[in-house]
Amino acid sequence: MNRRKLAKSLFATGLALALACLIPFHIAPTSAQSDAGANPRILHFQTKARDAGGIVEQLSLASAHRRRKDFDAALEVYKHLLVNFNELNKGGRKISLHTVLNAAVSLGSDYPPAKDFIRGKRDSAEQVVTGTMSRDAIETAFTYNEALKEQARNVPIYLGIPPVNPLRQVFFTRVFTSLVQAGKYKEIAGIADVESIVYHNYPAFSTVCDDPTHHGHNHTQMERVQKMRIIEFSVAAVETCIAIGDPAKAKRIAGRALDYLGKDDRVFRFQIRHAVLRANPNDTDFLVWFSEYKASHFMQ
Repeated sequence: MNRRKLAKSLFATGLALALACLIPFHIAPTSAQSDAGANPRILHFQTKARDAGGIVEQLSLASAHRRRKDFDAALEVYKHLLVNFNELNKGGRKISLHTVLNAAVSLGSDYPPAKDFIRGKRDSAEQVVTGTMSRDAIETAFTYNEALKEQARNVPIYLGIPPVNPLRQVFFTRVFTSLVQAGKYKEIAGIADVESIVYHNYPAFSTVCDDPTHHGHNHTQMERVQKMRIIEFSVAAVETCIAIGDPAKAKRIAGRALDYLGKDDRVFRFQIRHAVLRANPNDTDFLVWFSEYKASHFMQ
């Protein structure tokens, strides 16, 4: 009887082992694989993204998906690019993070989950800044916010940099206009000379103009971009100077901008009036001077 029971037990054990060999082990899926289970197409597109090669090839693949209105496939490519950006950007032609982010954010206009994903990555990047305050971490967080057109979020990141840390000077230009929009006039005055910040932008354009290799459409485009940058920085600098009570410096900055812009000053004139009134709603001196300077400028 005992032998019979032992035989049955051995038979059951052998059968169980045999079945175990035939049935594959179940491995807990990754989050990406779980998504693929909900949508089997996603795993296919994740594989294609991994096999597409470098960043340029993957951007092309994402664009092709988007043209076909295959938005979830395009997003999978951008996810792969952003998660593995540093590794993919080694060697060969370098692609900026801003380029990839702009393309991914653009997809968000057709496919909102793309922006949701970018914002999630941005939130993680900001948390890294809080923990490390390193140059690379700040650069990454700033770039995400700029791509999302949410530069205001860069202000608390910047002001969180200790005053003695040289990174304050490194990132000042990136956050200057956002600081002005946030009304951080005193903080700006304690960090940099806004007049020199504005003037630093003038020689760059002159150098490009003097280069005979730049001409035609490219030259015109560069000129337009440079003028808009000078307008943006000049308006912010004038607003800061009026707010901290330095109208003489504000007039120097505005006068040079008017001289440089010439008849292309319509945007500057419109913005400067609003900026001055934001800084000092009771101002009359600067705006009177501005009108007189403008009138005499055209009479010459």
